Order: sequence, then structure tokens, then C-alpha cells
Amino acid sequence: AMANSGPNTNGSQFFITTDPTPHLNGAHTIFGRILNGQEVADAISKVPKDQNGRPIQPITIETIQIAKTGG
Repeated sequence: AMANSGPNTNGSQFFITTDPTPHLNGAHTIFGRILNGQEVADAISKVPKDQNGRPIQPITIETIQIAKTGG
């Protein structure tokens, strides 16, 4: 999804959800899905977090591949 805080505010903050997030429905633009490597996203979602829900140790995505599919 691409984050925004209201009409005409889309930015370049992207995120992947690993659990249902119905509270985000209608609030963000969804434009992709994980085709391979779901286990990586699942592992990241299970790392220890602080009281604000942020990972205690920094997580860095070193490579990613984006593919256009369909029409």
C-alpha cells in the first residue's frame, strides 16, 4: 500500500501487511502483492519489538525485485 493522510497526500512510504488490516480499507492505495518470499515478510513481522511496536534491531531490505504482471 502507499501511505497517505487524506485526499491528495499520497507519499512514498510503502508497507507490507502480514495480517488482515480492515481498519486500512479505503484509506490507502493497494497496488501489489508478494509473489515469492512471503516467509521473509512473516519472519520480519515476528522480530522482537519495543513498546511502540518498532523492531528493537534495525531491519534492512538489501534487495527487492518488482515485476509487472497482468495487463
